[in-house]
Amino acid sequence: MFNKPAQDNNQMKVQQSNSSSANSNAVNIIGQGTSIQGEIVCDGDIRIDGMVKGTVTSKAKIVIGITGSVDGDIICDNADISGKIFGTVEVDELLFLKSSAYIEGNITTGKFVVETGAWE
Repeated sequence: MFNKPAQDNNQMKVQQSNSSSANSNAVNIIGQGTSIQGEIVCDGDIRIDGMVKGTVTSKAKIVIGITGSVDGDIICDNADISGKIFGTVEVDELLFLKSSAYIEGNITTGKFVVETGAWE
């Protein structure tokens, strides 16, 4: 319509697959002062500095900041915890607990790193 050259179907498929892979690398942020109730499911990383009441599932990494808290289960590949979790933590690969971390619940993980001062 505006004198653009026509693209063949192969070019369109490559562009579509690139844009969908970019979305899987997205970082989702729940900021301080934000409160969410319900289940969160994402393909990319997620950082929680606010409060979540419900299960959080990610195919990537979950970061709970020092002001963040989750009243529910955490299920992910990797986790970096500085805040509070009241529920089950299931991490396939590496769980890193910072000194300010507090977890009330069961932990299942492949590898476990705990800074001095972390409460479990």
